[in-house]
Amino acid sequence: MGEFLKMRKDYFTFILILVAAFMFSIAGKEPDDAVRIEGFIAAVVTLILILFRNFLVNGCKLDKFILISLLAALAALSKIIFSPISFLYLDLFIIILAGMIFGFPSAFFAGLIAGIVTSFFVKENFLLQIIAYSVVGIFSGACGKSFRVNKIDRIYFGIISVIIFSYVKNFGCVWNIFDLIGGVINSLLLLFTGDFFIKKFNAIEL
Repeated sequence: MGEFLKMRKDYFTFILILVAAFMFSIAGKEPDDAVRIEGFIAAVVTLILILFRNFLVNGCKLDKFILISLLAALAALSKIIFSPISFLYLDLFIIILAGMIFGFPSAFFAGLIAGIVTSFFVKENFLLQIIAYSVVGIFSGACGKSFRVNKIDRIYFGIISVIIFSYVKNFGCVWNIFDLIGGVINSLLLLFTGDFFIKKFNAIEL
């Protein structure tokens, strides 16, 4: 959380975030709208530059940045592929893993980029979807240390993350039984595979 507060003091970053937010606001609503596509491209480039700059300032190695970007892309790909299956939230599972393994800034970055890429392909409210992914990334990173050592917290958050995601994405709509099923699936994945992924990623020198 301290690193996030440092980002807030970075006025250059703040200005870039405002520019990106403006680009999102002028983007169109239809997937084939040229304005929306241009807005997406400009916002993606701007946000990647923002986060890349802050990662380098905080001493993040380039190979770690690339790995986190790949996790974000994998989360988006899983959402695109399994979007017809309403009770599968493998995208959130990957973002939570990023928080468990790499911490707050990395999970926030993974959630943000996954939201941007997913919104480009999945026909939903793109801005709310991006915010929803980012919020899950923020909570995953903030609680990442606890998830590494406490498996009970993983179980709770596996369910809570899906509820938070659905609540933000649908702008306050009540979650349904499919969200609960998806949360249980994520909880089981985090419980039984979390330690495996932590060991594998810790073995990589980043």
